[in-house]
Amino acid sequence: MIENESLPKPVGDTTLLDLRFFAPQSITEEARAASVKFWLGESAMPPEIAAQRASQVICHGMFDNQLIGIASGYVNVSESLKQPYFQYRTFISNAHRHKGHASKMLLRSFEGLSDFFCRQENPAAIGVLLEIPPTLAPLNDHLVWPETQFHFAGVADGGSHLRVRYFEQVKMKGGKV
Repeated sequence: MIENESLPKPVGDTTLLDLRFFAPQSITEEARAASVKFWLGESAMPPEIAAQRASQVICHGMFDNQLIGIASGYVNVSESLKQPYFQYRTFISNAHRHKGHASKMLLRSFEGLSDFFCRQENPAAIGVLLEIPPTLAPLNDHLVWPETQFHFAGVADGGSHLRVRYFEQVKMKGGKV
């Protein structure tokens, strides 16, 4: 079962994260509290927003038994693309940024979300959508990100780059999703 499980770490490799996936809306109270504590400790957001987002957590990134990153999100119909996606966001602690952890969390989250949504008779989301702020967008100018296979899909009104990856098992019906 994919819900609330960790991927095993190879023996001797301490560079990999322990990635713990939570199916949407199934995070434990302990993990919810750890998420809020982490965000507040990193000054990532005000307490009221951290409390609200805690129920949207889908992945914890652990390194040496310390929480160093969180992925969260929600199902949303994209204004730009007019389709229902899982709107994904991630936060990595300052000390662990630029080490590839965000990509690893994104891949693990996508795998878990794909399994979760593709088990539904009428999936609530057809893929995962990322909004990359304009300040970060120039850091990777590939149309398809090689490591994660997320595709450039356009630019939102505020200048954020939209990246999308569809769940392979979701099919179009009569030309519509």
